[in-house]
Amino acid sequence: MRILILAFIVMSLTSCMSWKTQLSTVSSDVVDEKLIFENEDVKLKYSFWDEGGKLGFTVENKTDGPIFIDWTHCNFIFNGYAYDFYSNEEKVDLRTIGVYNTTSVSSTYSYDLHVTKSKQWSKGTVTKDKESTQIPPNSQIQAKIIGLDFPWLKIENGEIKFPKDNSPLTVRNYLSYSKNSDLTELNYVDNEFWVSSTIQAKGNLADLVINEDQFYNKSEYLDTKKTAIGVGGSAAVVVLFWLMVIATTR
Repeated sequence: MRILILAFIVMSLTSCMSWKTQLSTVSSDVVDEKLIFENEDVKLKYSFWDEGGKLGFTVENKTDGPIFIDWTHCNFIFNGYAYDFYSNEEKVDLRTIGVYNTTSVSSTYSYDLHVTKSKQWSKGTVTKDKESTQIPPNSQIQAKIIGLDFPWLKIENGEIKFPKDNSPLTVRNYLSYSKNSDLTELNYVDNEFWVSSTIQAKGNLADLVINEDQFYNKSEYLDTKKTAIGVGGSAAVVVLFWLMVIATTR
């Protein structure tokens, strides 16, 4: 009978769990409002929307001849830490190497690195099987998606803004390409982004409008308002249960 009572209480407390969502916005000085960068040769279109954020982009060849991406001379950079795009399998744990380091940025906020995210496949893992990729004329490729693994920020409900020189995350995409198959006469694209704001609100993703320059985090918490109702309901159930027990034993 005690086990049954405990089960009632646990069930009521479980029903009192709710979600908080943080929506972070990414800014840049080098792309337009659609997150597009282009020169006379290539067009890059970016997308950061994912849980914890991602570095995702396509490369379009605007020329009438082939363009070759030299992955051995391409890098992605997190808060000054540079990594190669080309690797058979390179494990990168962004949290343990100090990329998200509260001592290097503003003391007005802190991180919770223990919030579990659902998409484990992309976080900190880079896989490249070829040293270079050919993009035919007037076509495009999807580059490898890199998980940013952005942590949950310990802030109150509302919005916090970050200047470029004091953002919790700056990310750069350093891309090299050539119009020659032997990868001579390399050209470089250097695109930088930073997290410029984070908004925290109660609710779930259904209330969010998806924008490619944003990403989200979510965290479960115990809703005290619902808890009071839930505990009260559990207490009522327990009282009724014991009244039934007493009545049956008489």
